[in-house]
Amino acid sequence: MKLSLLNWYSYPFEKTDCPEEELRELALHRSAVDIYATARILLRFEGGRNGLGPETTRPGDKLCVILECELPLILRCRSDKTWSVIGEGYAHGMMDGEALLGVLPNGVRRVERQPETSDYVYRSAFINTKTNHIQVEDPRLTEPLPSGWELQRHENEKYEQLFIHKETGHATWRDRRLTPEALCARGVNLRTFKLL
Repeated sequence: MKLSLLNWYSYPFEKTDCPEEELRELALHRSAVDIYATARILLRFEGGRNGLGPETTRPGDKLCVILECELPLILRCRSDKTWSVIGEGYAHGMMDGEALLGVLPNGVRRVERQPETSDYVYRSAFINTKTNHIQVEDPRLTEPLPSGWELQRHENEKYEQLFIHKETGHATWRDRRLTPEALCARGVNLRTFKLL
């Protein structure tokens, strides 16, 4: 996704005729922006999506979803055809795996939950907003696991899935339907980047 830069506009909170409750909400929003958008700029991507990136982002940089990476990265192509990492990026509507799996089903959204046994680790889950049912498995992964793989029961299974290969005993927390081979089989166009 190529991008262009947007101007950042600040909102004057001092002179307004907004009700006090709205002013408090705006102030909270402004403080969240100040915390999460420090040294960031607004971006507009090809296709019209908006997002955030490091203030060193330039037109022509690319937002890339890197497998096994928690957040998309802004990359810049160098003259030797290698790529530099500029920093973490955000693109509205692309932060829940949409680039790899498509949009979530209607009425489903991703949430972050914290296991009782952890003070700092959050795990993704999916909630059906009509039924309030929460599940760990991504509802877009409807195909069966690759041959030889199965889900392994464990004490924290309401927060994360453990996959085990029946023959080798190899265990992993990574869903085997999200490997490069499985994604290619789904028709996802993957590309290899040489990062420097």
